[in-house]
Amino acid sequence: MTQHQEAFGTDCRACHDGVDTYGKAYAHATYPLVEGHAQVACIACHRGSSTRVSLRATSTECVGCHAAKDIHEGRLGTQRGTCHSTSGWARTTIDHGRTRFPLVGKHVSVQCEACHVAQRWTGIGTTCRSCHAAADPHAGKFAGDCGACHTANGWSGATFDHATLAASSTCVTCHAKPASHAGAIANTCASCHGTTAWKPATFGLSHRFPINHGRAAGSCSACHPSTWAGYSCAQCHSASSMATRHRRLTNFTQTTCVACHPTGRGD
Repeated sequence: MTQHQEAFGTDCRACHDGVDTYGKAYAHATYPLVEGHAQVACIACHRGSSTRVSLRATSTECVGCHAAKDIHEGRLGTQRGTCHSTSGWARTTIDHGRTRFPLVGKHVSVQCEACHVAQRWTGIGTTCRSCHAAADPHAGKFAGDCGACHTANGWSGATFDHATLAASSTCVTCHAKPASHAGAIANTCASCHGTTAWKPATFGLSHRFPINHGRAAGSCSACHPSTWAGYSCAQCHSASSMATRHRRLTNFTQTTCVACHPTGRGD
């Protein structure tokens, strides 16, 4: 008895049409051939020599035939039917709702490779920072997770309770003091600035010299052209004219005007 008869019996008509015709498909009851598998030649799975079909038992697990093309490199087990179907590899049927990170909102339309870089399917972080740390507009100043203010529906429309934030309420915690304030103004931004915008600012600290003096008309830079720590009267009062008017004074300098003119008047 041949190897063929040992495996399938002597009734050839169960699989073939006739003695000279061997085209009738085998019923394949133990492993139905459907969709993509229906087009595969027998020898592709039942491979013996280069020209003969082997009748030995063939694995019904996907990796039995597809191990060499496993892009997951064995990390997801051996049964590809969990995610793929016989209609093709590209048509995955994975249910992300059964994972640690169900896809909702804008995450639904994100390509798999955006989170699973280099075909890495396991060990992916589930916090927002796992994917969005590089694009953090807050530059890491908020230690908590983005979900405290944002939702998966988009970055805009954030809602938060400012009273629950652990960050410092001091302005300089988030807003570095500009160079023009260095050495002159303490960390009391709210004394001059509001929460709507930096400008316009209202100077509320003790300022003995009249802010609306002469042509300055309330413009800080008229008297403080470079730094708030010092002042200059030269923008309105030229050095030559002031030197002439003060010619009777010894060691006159235009950098100590307020010592004699604390109110800006000529007395």
